[in-house]
Amino acid sequence: MKRITGFTIDQSNLSALAQSRSFFVSGDAGAKFNLRVTTPTKFYNFVSKTFVTTESSETTLSNVTLDTGSFSGDIAFPADADGETYTIDLFALPHFDTKISDNVQEKGDVVLTRIIVQVADVVVTFQSRPTTTANFTSGTHSQTATATQSPTVSTPVTVDIDWTFENDSSDARGFGFTPVQQLRRSKLADGSLGSSISMEDRSWFTFGSATIADTKSDDGGGSSHYNYKVDSISDLTTGMTVTAVSSGSLSGTPTLTKVALQKRDTPFPNAPFVKLSSAQVFADGVTLTLKGTGVNAINKAADTIIVINEMTLTQKPLTKTVRADVDNSTNITLNGTYGISKGAYLEGFGMNNSVNNPITEVATPSSSAGTVVTTTAQVLDAGTVLNVEGSSDSYTVRGSVTINQFPISNKTIYLDLDSILTLGTQS
Repeated sequence: MKRITGFTIDQSNLSALAQSRSFFVSGDAGAKFNLRVTTPTKFYNFVSKTFVTTESSETTLSNVTLDTGSFSGDIAFPADADGETYTIDLFALPHFDTKISDNVQEKGDVVLTRIIVQVADVVVTFQSRPTTTANFTSGTHSQTATATQSPTVSTPVTVDIDWTFENDSSDARGFGFTPVQQLRRSKLADGSLGSSISMEDRSWFTFGSATIADTKSDDGGGSSHYNYKVDSISDLTTGMTVTAVSSGSLSGTPTLTKVALQKRDTPFPNAPFVKLSSAQVFADGVTLTLKGTGVNAINKAADTIIVINEMTLTQKPLTKTVRADVDNSTNITLNGTYGISKGAYLEGFGMNNSVNNPITEVATPSSSAGTVVTTTAQVLDAGTVLNVEGSSDSYTVRGSVTINQFPISNKTIYLDLDSILTLGTQS
């Protein structure tokens, strides 16, 4: 009996792009086989070299003879951004006195099967996010930039970020933002003078909020524990902080000190679990919200390699006009106070800042007719234009992020606005 002695094709993962792969069949001269390529819903047409929904004589490469002991061909795989699984079956034909050689048998002496996976494109989303969205004008707190590529492709992708964040225009919240880091006076892109800083600290990017559910402690719950069984450790890594719990209470800000799949012994045989830095009382089934901070934590948890390129935080210049004459008073009447915070400074013609003179209170918040209180009494004419330093109603983050390795599934990485901007205060 004649034998099929080999069937080879590159079985590494396909990207989402269209491409072809060659296959090679070896065996005894005169051996015969059929070849079929399928997905869960389609058949490969060897004539049109496309995948079709209807099976026909053209969807099987039939009665192929190894005239010289070998046969080679190509299979065209289409582009598929959603991913696909292809099954390639080679059938030896016993009625033509052919079988699979004993040394390569996988499913008996009739069939050899090869599986190729086409990996879906992955979307990495960078998104801004604060703790309190009401501090921002509608929509400016959540801005996104995305990159799409197959994780099988190694070409770096750079994502540009140019996001402007605006303070809510209301008497209750319109006290502007103050930067967490002190800004420096600089020349802006439009040629005007403003304040900006290079954001060298990479900790303002975070990964999360991931959740873990069906939580079980090492003895079933009901008391304080460090170790908890979880449903999955995907997207978790040591150092992540537990920021919230779906029910019950959270004691302090515990971090993950261990993330593992316990294979034997205690605390949880053959189950994923996490260990916390401080003991907690979590009931079974609660959901924990976690946050990983910094590039290293993101890369480890998301299984990616990203690099934060140079980024800057720029304060939009803010000016206010004196509404009425100020005669040796600390009460400065302005045509609107939005964007001004306690601790900010007024600068301009006639301002006496010979001693430290921060604003001590926004006495009357208003969009058009407010009053602020300075430390030192001032004499100012109505119509004087003053610059506000130390707070503003608008800030812009510009820079880029390079993805050198995409994760295997869609991920969202957040710019933590709370780590770079703080809502101003009235008094």
